[in-house]
Amino acid sequence: MTYYASDIHGNKAVEDGYTVLYKVDDYVAPEIVLNTADTVIHDVNNYYSSQPVSVYDNYYTSNKVSVEKVGKVNPFKIGLYTEKFTATDESGNIAVRVRYVKVVDRVAPTIITSAVNVCAGTPFWAFSDLSVEDNYYSNDELFPLVQIHSHNVNVYQAGVYYINYQVIDPSGNKSAVVMRPVFVQYEPNCTNSFTGVKDLSLEKRFVISPNPTQGRVEMSYALDNSEPVKVLVTNMVGAKVNEFTMNGGFGKQTVDFSSYPSGTYLVKVTNNGQTFTSKIIVTH
Repeated sequence: MTYYASDIHGNKAVEDGYTVLYKVDDYVAPEIVLNTADTVIHDVNNYYSSQPVSVYDNYYTSNKVSVEKVGKVNPFKIGLYTEKFTATDESGNIAVRVRYVKVVDRVAPTIITSAVNVCAGTPFWAFSDLSVEDNYYSNDELFPLVQIHSHNVNVYQAGVYYINYQVIDPSGNKSAVVMRPVFVQYEPNCTNSFTGVKDLSLEKRFVISPNPTQGRVEMSYALDNSEPVKVLVTNMVGAKVNEFTMNGGFGKQTVDFSSYPSGTYLVKVTNNGQTFTSKIIVTH
């Protein structure tokens, strides 16, 4: 646009027209929409696919706006990653948005263990034959973190005991409490071994102590089923002196033999189709 000026006396401005150039252009940066939250939580060891962004501009259509992405996510390693998006329109206006991707572990580890057979009076390492499985951390990383949640083991008295284990991984995921049966038996009917519960016969899962006894006897057991445990006590001529039923699973019951005459008694135990008979000697 050219401007001219003169006063009422006809005097004109020195400039013979003053021209101002006006440039009509786009000075507004485009807008970037992530199409996700600003921070994306992604589970480790799952393949990651970056969500494309959308761009909007006050003047140019989206195909006139270029988008560049910088940054890469490793979905197999825990950490915080960034994806930086830069949008540039044809007028040179630039917009930048950053998406954060947090790769995390949200799966609890699992403790793998087995039952323990122990001869009375023999110490054993509570962490023998124990390992930890996890979707991310190795056994070597998690094994030192395993804690004994509780236990009632007495290696000097025959019985069925337990040790409860638990582990919390470095991501804060807490495993379930895992119970390990511990079978303590007297010589010579014992072995120091490690074996799975499924490999134990009913006779190995059921402990009667003390034997011989002057009165009270504790019958303890750890079963892998919920079927009832039937116990029949007879004398040596087959006459029934006691009979009762206990719940399956894990438990114990005390039986008082103090009112029975001294002698040998037979205890017949039945559970889930298995049966065994053991002798109890009562002395007064």
